[in-house]
Amino acid sequence: MKSKLLSIIALALLPLCLKAQDLSVSGFGMDPSDEAAVKEINARMDSIRRHRPTVALVLGGGGARGAAHVGVLKYIEERGLPIDLVVGTSMGGLVGGLYSMGYSPTQLDSLLRSIDWEWLLSDDLGRRYVPKQRMRYQETFALTIPFGKIGDAIPSGVVRGQNVTNLFAGMSAGFADSTDFLRFPVPFACVSTELVSGRAKVWHSGSIVTALRSTMSIPALFTPVKKDGMVLADGGMRNNYPSVLAKQMGADLVIGVDLSEEAKDFDDVNNLVDVVTQMVLMMSRDAYRRGLEAADINIKPDLPVPQYGMLSFSGPAIDSIIRRGYRASAGRMAEIDAIVQKTGKASYRTGGRHATDVGTTPVRIKDVEFEGISAEEARLLRRKVKLPGDMKVDRDKLEEQVATLYGTGAFNTVEYSLLGTGEPYTLLLKGDKGYPNRFGLGVRYDSEELVSAIINLGLGTRRISGHSLDMTAKIGLNSYGALEYKYRPAAGLVLGVKSYLHMTDRSKLMHEDMDITIHMLQSSQEFSISGFGTGKFDLQMGVRHDFFRIRDLLYYSPESPNSSFLSAFFRAGYDGLDSGYFPKKGWKADAQYAAWLPLGKEDNSPIHVVNGNFCAALTSGRVTFTPSAWLRFVLSGSDEPVPLSNMVGGMIGGRYLEQQVPFAGISNAILTPSLLGVAGLSVSWEPFDRHFISVMGNVGDSAFSFEDMAKKDTMFAGAALQYAYYFPFGPIKADVHWSTINRKFGVYLSVGYDF
Repeated sequence: MKSKLLSIIALALLPLCLKAQDLSVSGFGMDPSDEAAVKEINARMDSIRRHRPTVALVLGGGGARGAAHVGVLKYIEERGLPIDLVVGTSMGGLVGGLYSMGYSPTQLDSLLRSIDWEWLLSDDLGRRYVPKQRMRYQETFALTIPFGKIGDAIPSGVVRGQNVTNLFAGMSAGFADSTDFLRFPVPFACVSTELVSGRAKVWHSGSIVTALRSTMSIPALFTPVKKDGMVLADGGMRNNYPSVLAKQMGADLVIGVDLSEEAKDFDDVNNLVDVVTQMVLMMSRDAYRRGLEAADINIKPDLPVPQYGMLSFSGPAIDSIIRRGYRASAGRMAEIDAIVQKTGKASYRTGGRHATDVGTTPVRIKDVEFEGISAEEARLLRRKVKLPGDMKVDRDKLEEQVATLYGTGAFNTVEYSLLGTGEPYTLLLKGDKGYPNRFGLGVRYDSEELVSAIINLGLGTRRISGHSLDMTAKIGLNSYGALEYKYRPAAGLVLGVKSYLHMTDRSKLMHEDMDITIHMLQSSQEFSISGFGTGKFDLQMGVRHDFFRIRDLLYYSPESPNSSFLSAFFRAGYDGLDSGYFPKKGWKADAQYAAWLPLGKEDNSPIHVVNGNFCAALTSGRVTFTPSAWLRFVLSGSDEPVPLSNMVGGMIGGRYLEQQVPFAGISNAILTPSLLGVAGLSVSWEPFDRHFISVMGNVGDSAFSFEDMAKKDTMFAGAALQYAYYFPFGPIKADVHWSTINRKFGVYLSVGYDF
């Protein structure tokens, strides 16, 4: 997968690389339209120049290697060198921007060490924020492609950058409005690449969050930023070492931090990583050379590759890179002290307005506004955003609201801004609407059903409100198809109509110690009302009609292979597990009551069915304990019909009949009496990331009356030893199991998501 991603990046950069060679020198610095800003910063520099030379700090790009900038800043402040201007690119723009807004090197050090970089460089929001239906979808389909019309489904980047954008927003409270960067506590500018023209875009005003997001947007990895007719990406492609720009902005002396990798020769260009690196260097070679010449001091930390690469964001690597930046600066002590002799020593952060980090300092908000959605949609979303006016919020609370909205699936990104120069702020939630439709595909193999596939086409299913149509088909030994229509008003309950067709064709089911074969066709039509709950909690009620046609089933009368039922149901569920397959925390519970009325029978007494299940996850270190419980009671005046009978067994619930309860140790499934209870415990050890070794045990009890339950002859047990690897496209699992039902060892293998 990594190789495919690098191929995409290389192809994406090639046209820009060729185009960049024809650009004029002006493409490296200020555009003529920036004349007013040039005059302003030069006037400020002139006022300083009356007393001493002006000093600029230039911070180059380099991904994780940019942590070295923090070490450099620490040393520079220790020596008392004044900084009148900061100019940065990519990671240098990020560090420089935060420093210019008032963050100290010590604060930046703590920030870089505490960030969850894997989460930051993704759009992952955590399962706990995703509504139940969307969560089930994500854990069923290995491939999901949102689309508007045909051809719209190809994304412009692997990561949309929602998490990194919101981190910037949370650290720039007080500076989030469109503002002049040259009036920051330390004047600031950063560089992005404009992909249409291939020129450098110099940010010196506007949205600081947008500027920081665009300067570090690696093409094809991060989606580019579209702003004012420009398509903006990582500044390192055009000017990764903007010393010339610092001179143009009035700096007499420039101290630069060079994070570039050593030039590659013939023997070094061997793989896609090398090719991509070389293509970026080709685009910025002239600007880099001019930057080296323009800088008065070039600090180059010792960061050998691959030990310290662009993606070396591990804790030990970040710590070492920061220290190496400090050490490299100390190596230029004589030159730095010589500048201090000319400028005099500076005092840092003695007062003035600084940015606020909501991660460490909660702030008060007075109102919540929305951008990018209609007034009707805003009313609906206000119900989901649990932030009344005039209250204190921190980063966790803000990210919870963002994740809740993003979890609806209606947006490509949801970003926030804290508007205002001080408390109370106005919280602005900005939603970039995504494509309304989706296509999903899943494939799995297991030793029970061999190969099966599932396909989904959803029209309007990713809208906040309105009409939607969802079509799903599974192809395999137990095939089914479903067609579901829903109407979601902006305010009120959700109405749904569903038609479902399920064909079960399975041998090796067990009933009263005998292997049986079942061939059954089920046709269902359902009308439901939902929307009573929100997020993790789901509440639904409705009516449905079911038709069953059964043949070749032991004890089922051949004279009446058809049966029909009308039922009313009530369902409630909560899912707070952090994973549907290998949870480490949280709990889930479901409960349902249904009254089934037989149609066309002499005895049409209602059959009452009550069922529920519970599961929780408790983790200590790398070991997780997952207790679970299931029960299902079929209450009728006579023998229950086979389609409503209890069924237990297999590792996937609902495979053969929708009421099937999973049971470790029983291959396939067995039919059981009308009262069923199952309790289980799984103990999982994760010796390495995504690798799981689990011991699972469960006991069951099934009888025709409550008086007979808990007797020795009604109880059964099973156990399994399982190894699993959680592959990005679905888990791979293998287990050895045994039960008291057949008293034989069995083996079960599966690859892919469960469906």
